Amino acid sequence: MRADGSRAPYPLKKEPNGTIVKETSLLIIDDNPGEVALLRRAVERAGVRCQVTVIENGSDALAFIRGQGKHALLAAPDLAILDLHLPLHDGVDVLQAIRESRTLSDLPVAVLSSSPVPGDKEKLEELGITAYIEKPSDLKGFLNIGFVVKDLLGQSTGVPSPLKN
Repeated sequence: MRADGSRAPYPLKKEPNGTIVKETSLLIIDDNPGEVALLRRAVERAGVRCQVTVIENGSDALAFIRGQGKHALLAAPDLAILDLHLPLHDGVDVLQAIRESRTLSDLPVAVLSSSPVPGDKEKLEELGITAYIEKPSDLKGFLNIGFVVKDLLGQSTGVPSPLKN
């Protein structure tokens, strides 16, 4: 975050035709390296074009939201994928902080959860999640999450996604 309270400018990239465009960015907040690797693979296989940043715990995620710590200079992402079960601060704390943030309150957030606790989904919906994705039990299901991400980033090809509502 800059001194005036704003976030860094969006990352830019140069297209083959010479046009400068904003690079789409995805923030993954998840402490499980295996799941992060699968998410990266799923996004790549779905043909999503984006820069991926990973934050591995709730404390670092809260620092990012507040514009502090090692992720302070990151631009606001276009989408966040949030695991609920994080070390140091849970995903609900992180989601609440996002919604209360002056610079990130409108950030689309997809929650990735393995076992919904009764009432959790409703509480998350009240906090304004964009999507609720149940963690699949098999590789094929996990790789399909890439298509959900593609839909949420507006890069969809019309392929149906396994989005849970």
